[in-house]
Amino acid sequence: MIIRFYYSFRSPFAGVAFHRMSLLPEPVRTIVLTMPLWPDVIFGGHMDNPTDNLFKTRYVFKDAARQAEKADLNRSFLD
Repeated sequence: MIIRFYYSFRSPFAGVAFHRMSLLPEPVRTIVLTMPLWPDVIFGGHMDNPTDNLFKTRYVFKDAARQAEKADLNRSFLD
């Protein structure tokens, strides 16, 4: 069995997910296939871009910091 891990390059949550994957036991890590995505290409460039709105950007980074803390990551760069 192969686990496909799809992630977006522009998502701060991808770093948290990669960290959590690194904590998996070695036999599981060897069957994970990373599949990078670029949402603009997949959805034809019609994605809502959080960086267009300061409030959305702030929310994304605060939520990413919360997720990083929950995963025991150093989240200071997200604050």
